[in-house]
Amino acid sequence: MKLVHATHLDNLASILKTGLLCSKATGKKKVVWAASPAKTAWAVLHVIRRHGVMPQDVVVLEVDLPKGWLKKHGGAQKGLWYSEKDVPAVRIEKVLTFGLLSKSPVEENE
Repeated sequence: MKLVHATHLDNLASILKTGLLCSKATGKKKVVWAASPAKTAWAVLHVIRRHGVMPQDVVVLEVDLPKGWLKKHGGAQKGLWYSEKDVPAVRIEKVLTFGLLSKSPVEENE
């Protein structure tokens, strides 16, 4: 299942080396959170608000996870998933930086 995971830029080198680790979670649940691609903007804003970071310091990882690893978030927020398993770095397919996320689609067509 293609999902996204937003995180602080400072975590990127470690994540690319060891993957997304449940033990590094800062919330109540020690899990790896992911969102549907349609929730990318929400995920970025969540990281900005929760961790008090600047938008340019957030990266989005595109991950491909087996559906069997995932559980749906039970709250009102649709499109959120979590895994109780660590996500190996090989499951990360793409890294999107602020520069890529903020690029105007109009400029690409010119």
